[in-house]
Amino acid sequence: MAKKEKWVNFVKKLGVGTLLAEAVLEHFPQLVYQNIPNGSDLNNYKEDFFGGSSSNTNASTILNRPTTAVAFYFEVKKTGNDSVQFMTSRALTTPRMWMRTYYAYGDVWTNWREIITTTPTPV
Repeated sequence: MAKKEKWVNFVKKLGVGTLLAEAVLEHFPQLVYQNIPNGSDLNNYKEDFFGGSSSNTNASTILNRPTTAVAFYFEVKKTGNDSVQFMTSRALTTPRMWMRTYYAYGDVWTNWREIITTTPTPV
């Protein structure tokens, strides 16, 4: 079943019409998880996007990632002409997260920066 069809069926179950479901998908494609194909270059992802790589093998073929071959979630938020990318490893016990920014003026990417987190302590 295609992603669009899955999305429409999901929204229909919520009681929303098909036309509205299709309109939402057309205007907010980042709501649907998309697999990043083998050999892709993350520098080419500058528009709103949500997806990733579900396998370490696939991840190892993707260019301009911040870490070695590890499956990941990937999100891009476009802000004006610029973009911010977020990557989160799919490691269950020790996930890691990075971010970087694309500046259209100058066509420049910043380096990936790891976002450091701490284990929450119960109150």
